[in-house]
Amino acid sequence: MTNEQIHLENAQAALESLHKYGWLRTQELGLILWPTTTVALKRKGTTGPATDGPLRDTTTHGYAQACRATKSLVKNGLVLARKLP
Repeated sequence: MTNEQIHLENAQAALESLHKYGWLRTQELGLILWPTTTVALKRKGTTGPATDGPLRDTTTHGYAQACRATKSLVKNGLVLARKLP
Protein backbone atom coordinates (compact mmCIF):
# COMPACT_ATOMS: atom_id res chain seq x y z
CA MET A 1 0.00 0.00 0.00
CA THR A 2 1.40 3.36 -1.02
CA ASN A 3 1.42 6.51 1.11
CA GLU A 4 -1.20 8.04 -1.17
CA GLN A 5 -3.54 5.07 -0.62
CA ILE A 6 -3.05 5.31 3.15
CA HIS A 7 -3.76 9.05 3.01
CA LEU A 8 -6.97 8.47 1.03
CA GLU A 9 -8.14 5.74 3.42
CA ASN A 10 -7.49 8.00 6.42
CA ALA A 11 -9.39 10.85 4.74
CA GLN A 12 -12.32 8.58 3.95
CA ALA A 13 -12.43 7.25 7.52
CA ALA A 14 -12.33 10.80 8.87
CA LEU A 15 -15.16 11.93 6.60
CA GLU A 16 -17.25 8.89 7.52
CA SER A 17 -16.73 9.61 11.22
CA LEU A 18 -17.68 13.25 10.76
CA HIS A 19 -20.79 12.21 8.87
CA LYS A 20 -21.76 9.72 11.56
CA TYR A 21 -21.31 12.05 14.54
CA GLY A 22 -22.09 15.39 12.91
CA TRP A 23 -18.99 17.16 14.23
CA LEU A 24 -15.81 16.17 16.05
CA ARG A 25 -12.86 17.96 17.57
CA THR A 26 -9.43 16.96 16.35
CA GLN A 27 -8.74 15.11 19.61
CA GLU A 28 -11.91 13.04 19.24
CA LEU A 29 -11.17 12.27 15.63
CA GLY A 30 -7.72 11.02 16.65
CA LEU A 31 -9.25 8.73 19.28
CA ILE A 32 -11.72 7.29 16.77
CA LEU A 33 -9.30 6.77 13.89
CA TRP A 34 -6.23 5.70 15.88
CA PRO A 35 -7.60 4.17 19.10
CA THR A 36 -4.68 1.83 19.76
CA THR A 37 -2.15 4.65 19.78
CA THR A 38 -3.53 5.92 23.10
CA VAL A 39 -3.04 2.66 25.02
CA ALA A 40 0.68 2.79 25.78
CA LEU A 41 1.92 4.80 28.73
CA LYS A 42 5.35 6.27 29.20
CA ARG A 43 7.41 3.96 31.39
CA LYS A 44 11.16 4.35 31.55
CA GLY A 45 13.15 1.17 31.47
CA THR A 46 10.22 -1.19 30.82
CA THR A 47 9.16 -2.97 27.69
CA GLY A 48 5.74 -3.90 26.44
CA PRO A 49 4.64 -7.38 25.44
CA ALA A 50 4.56 -6.57 21.74
CA THR A 51 7.50 -4.18 21.63
CA ASP A 52 11.23 -4.56 21.69
CA GLY A 53 11.84 -1.17 23.22
CA PRO A 54 10.47 1.02 25.98
CA LEU A 55 6.83 1.99 25.86
CA ARG A 56 6.16 5.62 25.05
CA ASP A 57 3.21 7.93 25.37
CA THR A 58 1.59 7.64 21.96
CA THR A 59 -1.45 9.74 22.74
CA THR A 60 0.20 12.61 20.93
CA HIS A 61 0.75 10.39 17.87
CA GLY A 62 -2.99 9.90 17.32
CA TYR A 63 -3.56 13.62 17.82
CA ALA A 64 -0.77 14.51 15.39
CA GLN A 65 -2.22 12.14 12.78
CA ALA A 66 -5.67 13.68 13.26
CA CYS A 67 -4.18 17.17 12.90
CA ARG A 68 -2.60 16.19 9.60
CA ALA A 69 -5.81 14.57 8.37
CA THR A 70 -8.06 17.49 9.31
CA LYS A 71 -5.61 20.05 7.92
CA SER A 72 -5.66 18.21 4.60
CA LEU A 73 -9.46 17.96 4.59
CA VAL A 74 -9.84 21.68 5.34
CA LYS A 75 -7.26 22.58 2.68
CA ASN A 76 -9.14 20.53 0.08
CA GLY A 77 -12.45 22.13 1.06
CA LEU A 78 -14.01 18.90 2.30
CA VAL A 79 -14.43 20.09 5.91
CA LEU A 80 -15.23 23.47 7.41
CA ALA A 81 -13.10 24.54 10.35
CA ARG A 82 -14.48 26.68 13.14
CA LYS A 83 -13.77 27.51 16.72
CA LEU A 84 -15.85 25.93 19.44
CA PRO A 85 -18.36 28.18 21.21
